[in-house]
Amino acid sequence: GRFQFNTDVVFASNGTLIAKYHKINLFAIEIGYFDPGPATEYVSFQTSFGVEFGTFTCYDILFSNPSECLLNRGIINFVFPTAWGNVFPFYISYGIQQAWSRTHKANVIAANCNYQWKLFNFWYRKWNIFRWSGSFILH
Repeated sequence: GRFQFNTDVVFASNGTLIAKYHKINLFAIEIGYFDPGPATEYVSFQTSFGVEFGTFTCYDILFSNPSECLLNRGIINFVFPTAWGNVFPFYISYGIQQAWSRTHKANVIAANCNYQWKLFNFWYRKWNIFRWSGSFILH
């Protein structure tokens, strides 16, 4: 390893670093560029408005680690940064994110990049917010 990670960073409203997560489950194009994070890294943080959030990244959503470990600690609110290229008809970001939210009875704020990759006809949805009750709040 080069100790180069796909990393989430979370800052408090005053600019202080309050959480850092290294992505565990690398997508195919990341292998060779990034190292996977430690398999036992489960990151959550407390907001100034009193809500605890867990975080994991993109392809991690398709694996039990780290999300299930966070869920087992009682965390039900998640921030989810991603660069998810939607490929019709099965691999669409908001469908997978909403299904994860409903299955785990967790709330998800997903932040995606917003561009279309013409080469493979991928398009990236900007962001989504899901309530575990199944509501698609907004996008």
